[in-house]
Amino acid sequence: MYHKVAQRYPQARQIMLHTFAKNNYDTYEFMIFNYQDKVSDNYLYCCIIDPYSGKIVREGSFGSLQSPFFRWLYLAHYSLLIDKPGRLITALAAIALLLNLITGVIIYRKKIFGVLLFREKLNRKSNRTLYSSLHRIIGVWTLIFNFILFFTGFWMNKSLFLPSEWELIPRKEQNYQARADIDQVIKNAREIPNFNPIAVKIAADKKTDIIVSGEFSDTENPLYFGKGSDVYYDPDNGNWIKTIRIEEKSFSDRFYWIMKQLHRGDYDNVWIKMLYMIAGFSPAILSITGFILWKRKGRKKIPKN
Repeated sequence: MYHKVAQRYPQARQIMLHTFAKNNYDTYEFMIFNYQDKVSDNYLYCCIIDPYSGKIVREGSFGSLQSPFFRWLYLAHYSLLIDKPGRLITALAAIALLLNLITGVIIYRKKIFGVLLFREKLNRKSNRTLYSSLHRIIGVWTLIFNFILFFTGFWMNKSLFLPSEWELIPRKEQNYQARADIDQVIKNAREIPNFNPIAVKIAADKKTDIIVSGEFSDTENPLYFGKGSDVYYDPDNGNWIKTIRIEEKSFSDRFYWIMKQLHRGDYDNVWIKMLYMIAGFSPAILSITGFILWKRKGRKKIPKN
């Protein structure tokens, strides 16, 4: 399947087997990293393939609804569909939201323990008291979650403040295609004790090692779960080169991985995913209630004729 994808997208920079088929009815998903002619170009493209027939079921740019809706939503979320300028905007928005949290803590500092001890309840005396108490209660209970959400969002995009991040990778006339049997590489990776392969990264613009990313079942730190460990293979013959577990990586790499996992809530636990889903509504609710309170307060200051 890899060679079919590589032939179909000869100008790709990197090809990644992003999702393995989980059952007899599932498909393989390849993520193709394309070149950019300008910094606002989308570079992500997906190709979904039936593992039995090899037929392409669906394909399209992440910036187009030809791709699955959640791929489009993913791109809109972190880059506003304009890549580097959009990612810079999201980083600045994360900083603004962090400042908003800090000022909120200062303003409601005397109410925090009251809310946590369930002494503060919804005040339905009027619309204003209802919105005010709702804003305060939701804000306190989701304080840590929102701080993690906004800080990790900033951290993952902090490189956009560096000039080097805005440089484009020169487009090559002819790309490199790995000769190794990718199916055999994945099979070998699955035979590594306690290792679960999750994704395969294959460079398409130059000869570099094939990287099989995944997790080891004996990893103890829950913040290290996910595809944080890497196994390297020779792109010509598929021979094993080295294995680097997440625990063995540098502090900066481990910290970045923790930030990425905390932001996405990408843990294999349905309850954690539900918690992220429910708490994820809190920034929107706080924005709405905060706007209503600000608007009502502004009206009171307008003198009557």
